[in-house]
Amino acid sequence: SGKVMKGDALYEFYDRAGIDRAIRDGLSEHNFEVFYQMVYNTKSEEVHSAEALLRLRDPKLGELLPKVFIPAAERNGMIDVLGEFVLRDVCRFIKGGIPKKMGMRYINVNLSVLQCMQPHFVEQVKNIVVEEGVTPSKINFEITESVAAEDYDYLAMVMRECKEFGFRFSMEGYGSGYSNMYAVFSLDFDEIKLDKTMLWEADKNEHGRIILENSIRMIHEMKRPVVAVGVETADQVERLKMLDVEYLQGFY
Repeated sequence: SGKVMKGDALYEFYDRAGIDRAIRDGLSEHNFEVFYQMVYNTKSEEVHSAEALLRLRDPKLGELLPKVFIPAAERNGMIDVLGEFVLRDVCRFIKGGIPKKMGMRYINVNLSVLQCMQPHFVEQVKNIVVEEGVTPSKINFEITESVAAEDYDYLAMVMRECKEFGFRFSMEGYGSGYSNMYAVFSLDFDEIKLDKTMLWEADKNEHGRIILENSIRMIHEMKRPVVAVGVETADQVERLKMLDVEYLQGFY
């Protein structure tokens, strides 16, 4: 551009280069790892499912969270490779027998904005589960609202093809600040996951409580189960049980 880069911009440039390098090395040197956070059924008080959480531990940069390396992978064209890595790990986790032993109905797999919008996405995920020998209904794809707002018609088609094959879908992060009611009403989600900030704001003030309670009521009236994310205290558990929230996920 001909402009002189300021210190922060120069730092960002080198930081981005370092993250890109960490992603490439992570795949070849096995620095990526998938963890599974359990989701509990409030009615049966048993494990219901689990969410696959991808982490990157780089020898030079330390532990990098998805909010850092996922946008980088989208930018540098490696998001499809990461997506396949996670889905295959999930399939092998399911085949290993632990989910069945613990009573998990399915495993939740996050989708990036770019992943599900790729022309080859449906074919790719179908091929992976067939190759790995896993029943599609054991996989529940989670899509954030920001994805849903991009292109409803195309996303609806992708979801329809995947669901006909047997996959499930959740809307993730409902109420995170860019809520789009149209997405909830128009797309065929099997469940709605509340953003953790909704629960935490309800702990802080009356307005937060009103928003949380009315959001849960509305989703239930649409005949969709609710998953509350970010549950960290016994008080939160009790509050959500009183609101008839079906599933809880968090460090608690």
